[in-house]
Amino acid sequence: MSKLNVLYGSITGLIAVAFFLYTFSFPSEQRGLDPRLYPRFISICFFALSVGLIITGVQAWRKERKPAGEKPEQASIGPAGKKFFLSPTKKRIGWMFLVALGYVAIIDTVGYLVATPPFLAGSMVLFGEKRVLRILLVSVISTAILFWLFRIIFRVPLPVSSLW
Repeated sequence: MSKLNVLYGSITGLIAVAFFLYTFSFPSEQRGLDPRLYPRFISICFFALSVGLIITGVQAWRKERKPAGEKPEQASIGPAGKKFFLSPTKKRIGWMFLVALGYVAIIDTVGYLVATPPFLAGSMVLFGEKRVLRILLVSVISTAILFWLFRIIFRVPLPVSSLW
């Protein structure tokens, strides 16, 4: 697993660098925020996460190395892998995928402001939140903050309802 972390971290780091360099070809805007700002911010964050993945992979790799006389273990799923595939985690991931798929399917029809609170509420329920008031408040306030950030500050057009 640690070798895979190093490999995936390296690949995603290269993608982040390539995307950052690609932003230099984006058009520039003189008033307001530059349209290149947000993609650069995302690519820098993506690169930082890639570096973190590489570091954790290297640290785990060092711990896994055995002295020279021992035989390497055969690859197997092991009890932890079997436990994952038989646990509620697999169901939770499947439900989260379906919730996200539903969100993507309806956002163009009902718009960002209508589709996002139920998506956030469903995600919170899947992650174990049971307090209804907290779910409602976080869903509505997060939607409003994200709308303000992207629509007003970054001037990113968000999907609007085609129903009205």
